[in-house]
Amino acid sequence: MSKRNRYIKVNDGDTLVCDSGQEFHLTCCDCYLTHKIAVSVVGKEVRLTMTRDDRRTGQKRRRKREFLVE
Repeated sequence: MSKRNRYIKVNDGDTLVCDSGQEFHLTCCDCYLTHKIAVSVVGKEVRLTMTRDDRRTGQKRRRKREFLVE
């Protein structure tokens, strides 16, 4: 499977497990608003850095696809 087509559908209440240093995009299934999320561990803290991705949001809204995590 190519990197471009790796999508995981996450349902309400599901748990998403990821590695420290991993980055991924999260897209809302209702409005297609997309954020880039970076995960890091500092000491005992798990930190999530979220940045809104306006370009990807526009692409998803034009395509009207149901992508939740890529």
